[in-house]
Amino acid sequence: MKHLVSLKLKTQDIDLIAYQLEEQTHTITLEHPVQVKLDTNQGFYAVDWLYLANKKIITIDKRDIFYYTEPSDRAQSIYDEFWHSMSEQSMDDIKDELETIFESRLATKH
Repeated sequence: MKHLVSLKLKTQDIDLIAYQLEEQTHTITLEHPVQVKLDTNQGFYAVDWLYLANKKIITIDKRDIFYYTEPSDRAQSIYDEFWHSMSEQSMDDIKDELETIFESRLATKH
């Protein structure tokens, strides 16, 4: 049964919230994973962890997971708010934002 989970990956200290679709002995399959980040000025915010992928489903080896559990109320609120805000944005707006981010990362810093 599909249900929301919160997990922390061992590599890069990544915190995710996603719907768990399936669990096998060695893997867990997630749908629409969102990475939760912390900004010292803005507080918690979320980003689509698979923003460049057409499919929003990923299977992760359990050896790469530090823990996974039922999300807190705050985590569920962050997840819901993120997808609600994404549904209000047009795809053109999202593409423009991504292009701006990629261009700024490629720009020479002085």
